[in-house]
Amino acid sequence: MAFLRLFLAALILSGAAVFAAVAAPISPGIATGPQPRAQVDPSEAAREVLEEQAEDLSRRRGLRPDDPFVAHDLGRVLWHLGRQDQALALWREAAAASPNLPAAELRARVEKVFQAIAQGDRQAARGHLAVIEDRYADDPHYLMIRGEQAFRSGNVQAAEASLRQAVARGSDLFITHLSLARFYEQAGKTAEARRAYARAVSLDETCGQCQSAFGRFLLSVGETEEALARLSRAHALDADAFPLAEAVAGQEAAGRGDLIGARHWYGRAVSIAPAETAGARLALADVLLQLDLVEDARAHVDWVAARNDAPGIRLFQASTAEIAGDFESAEALYRAILKASPDLTVAANNLAMLIVRRGGDASEALRLAQKAVAAGGTDDPDLVGTLACAAAAAGAEKAPALLRRAVLLAPGDPWVRWYLGQALAAAGDANAAALHLEGVLLLDPQFPHRNAVADWLTEHRAPG
Repeated sequence: MAFLRLFLAALILSGAAVFAAVAAPISPGIATGPQPRAQVDPSEAAREVLEEQAEDLSRRRGLRPDDPFVAHDLGRVLWHLGRQDQALALWREAAAASPNLPAAELRARVEKVFQAIAQGDRQAARGHLAVIEDRYADDPHYLMIRGEQAFRSGNVQAAEASLRQAVARGSDLFITHLSLARFYEQAGKTAEARRAYARAVSLDETCGQCQSAFGRFLLSVGETEEALARLSRAHALDADAFPLAEAVAGQEAAGRGDLIGARHWYGRAVSIAPAETAGARLALADVLLQLDLVEDARAHVDWVAARNDAPGIRLFQASTAEIAGDFESAEALYRAILKASPDLTVAANNLAMLIVRRGGDASEALRLAQKAVAAGGTDDPDLVGTLACAAAAAGAEKAPALLRRAVLLAPGDPWVRWYLGQALAAAGDANAAALHLEGVLLLDPQFPHRNAVADWLTEHRAPG
């Protein structure tokens, strides 16, 4: 249904600060090596995300000034913000503090390779690679990067060979064993992965990354008790970087489609630390919505929104109110969001469709929908569907054409079929209209105009 379209985007738009409480990402500088970037000059939106990450990592660095991994990660973000000198200084500091982190010059060269590839400058990329091969051919960090890139390219044998060579060159580094463990896990080699994870942890019991990664692996193979112990250890080592074990268990269950398990574990996380689990509450709300426990979900979203007025969280709040049928509150929230963030495409789209659903000012709905499509693109099924419905509600001449295109892009949207069916009926094509109006009831038996649809079908359905 239209109001369900983009509510999950609220979780994304709320930013890493909230949902990081659930996700517990592994630092790219630790376990997976530098990632290729599609963009060299980040867009404004991407830059905003990077700035937020830099601010958060700077805060964490203030709390953990002796943690070289925080310094390394901050350097990674600053590099992509164009602050290479600061990044190099941080990388040098980090590498000097821990042999589990690569040399600053190696990291910088690898970043330059990815940047050159993104720019289409293969000659420059080859030049940087030649320098790396000349200076770092036997460096375990480079061997890890080379192995991970081989795996991404589908060359499993080369990946394993390179990662095993990295372990041989850096057998006393937990990072080499952790990287090999991740490879084995992704390759489906469970026994090998377990041994490699165990070795990584044994080299440094205080390594939160190792404890967390091992714990997540154990969850994936059903060893819940030991997994929770490992994840709890990671949380105890750095609660800012690693969420509650129960929240991780909820994420793992949700990822498997186990909504009952996810509800249990996210609920446990919230009950253990009710004031510190905003991310778990939002994730729990998402699970509850999928279980049709709408009011329970709404209570959790409202709790978070009362303490964090980020646009994405307010958007989730508005969407949840709409799902609950509280259209008045939803409309007020959408309007407040757009007043604070007038360019938020999701809010404009959802408010436009809500106005249509409520039979409000169709001209306003059309303006909002046009604005959303202008910002979000003419190929987005949700945005095009809302525009078509708003155009039909406003009696716009272009409505029939928009509806025909929308039904191709969003065939499961009952509102699009409702308006298209009406347009076809008005044009005298009863057979085509019946196809779409029957579809309305099939797609949503509780459709608001179901009685009118049923009456029309009764009157126009061919005998027999």
